[in-house]
Amino acid sequence: MTNTIYDIARMQFAKAQINWLTAPLTLLGYSGNPDFHPADDVISKITARGNTLRIAVSQDIVMQGVTVEGYLQTDNVLFPKVPIGYPLTHMIMVSMPALVEDAVPLLFIDEAEDLPFTPDGLDIVITPDWLEHRGWGRL
Repeated sequence: MTNTIYDIARMQFAKAQINWLTAPLTLLGYSGNPDFHPADDVISKITARGNTLRIAVSQDIVMQGVTVEGYLQTDNVLFPKVPIGYPLTHMIMVSMPALVEDAVPLLFIDEAEDLPFTPDGLDIVITPDWLEHRGWGRL
């Protein structure tokens, strides 16, 4: 699998139902076999299959941007105090409502430097490299 966009996100971006610049974004970290189904429209469908375990929820992402070429970018993302025990194997960027289980999956990320990563109980900072990789995705 390669980093990709969920169908629900593609549709909502196309219909201007999600504004990348103002959407309440969060990154979720998972352990287990990467479990991507393009038609998933809420996180609860992913967790219900039981193939992955959510081990981290990032702080809110507050700085978002779009390049002239349409690449989606953010500032660094912080997973606070990720517990020891399970490797971080993939991540899902979501549009975050009040409850995590109702979050809308936007981007599936299973290819990044140092993935899988074994947490040591400390914070994990995801630092995007916009010079080499232009963004989380592209509109």
